[in-house]
Amino acid sequence: MSNLRDAIVRMALRRPYLYLLVTLVISILLMEVLVEVAEHTFIKPALQQLELQFIAYVQQFVTPALTVEVMLITASGSSTFYLLASVLVCCWYFYSRQRDRFYLYIVCLCGGGILNQVLKHIFERIRPDIFPVIAESGYSFPSGHAMGAICFYGILAYFAGVGLRSKTLRWGLMSAAGIYILLIGLSRIYLGVHYPTDVLAGYAAGATWLFFCITLHRIFRKNCHKGQLPPQEKVR
Repeated sequence: MSNLRDAIVRMALRRPYLYLLVTLVISILLMEVLVEVAEHTFIKPALQQLELQFIAYVQQFVTPALTVEVMLITASGSSTFYLLASVLVCCWYFYSRQRDRFYLYIVCLCGGGILNQVLKHIFERIRPDIFPVIAESGYSFPSGHAMGAICFYGILAYFAGVGLRSKTLRWGLMSAAGIYILLIGLSRIYLGVHYPTDVLAGYAAGATWLFFCITLHRIFRKNCHKGQLPPQEKVR
């Protein structure tokens, strides 16, 4: 795994446009996953019925105490939370003169939000017709919480990981971010406001956009800094 990662980093630094081409191909494959999920969801009613059964199964565990905890998790994946958190994040990056991170963060969050709304209006899928723990409006597919979690927690984990010297800490950070992103997606199913495929599609679309943003950031650093990065910013 380490050798593969090092090879990818070398390609990104020495051949940035080839690296961009590779990431484009990977992103197209991820979007293909999104399309396949959508097609199987809308073309095969049997799958949708299975999804309803899965939601009903998850909701067997609904209790007032657990719902309070789930509501806290789902709130940390809401647009209101991202807006408030973004004020702090952007202020830190701006005043610490990390302008590349400042701009990329805005592009990642805003672009992901716009993409999610575009996809919602393309598919126009109605939310699950099953007992919801909370009331939600708008279309269901793909999940904005799942997609936003990938973009928000993913880009912050990436930024934090770049400055860590320990591989163990970097992997621990990414694992923690991944687990929390998973919990946010599961919270939407628990609350009965999304189908499982809504969440999976949100992950696929969010990962595609995040991958593009990280790729552009690496190419930007290569072209602007010519490899002369501060020690904490050097790509490992």
